[in-house]
Amino acid sequence: MTGTTLKAIPEIIRYKIPQNEAASFESAYRQAEALLQASPNCHGYELIQSDKDPHNYLLTIFWDSSEGHLEGFRQSDLFPRFLELIRPYIP
Repeated sequence: MTGTTLKAIPEIIRYKIPQNEAASFESAYRQAEALLQASPNCHGYELIQSDKDPHNYLLTIFWDSSEGHLEGFRQSDLFPRFLELIRPYIP
């Protein structure tokens, strides 16, 4: 998002993922990316893994507005499929 002129509302989620689940967690977000990209309300996301503690991840999803996130994406047909992918990892 650096250098962009779009105003975005960040949604920030911290995850603590056991090492044996890290690959499936990252795969779930790669699959969920297509659903986020399909939403006109989502301006992208960033998933960062800590180099000091590889169990810790920080996810930031950039929304056009709070309403776009809560009323646009969460009430769309995309959200149930997104939630199905990430539900096992929700803190």
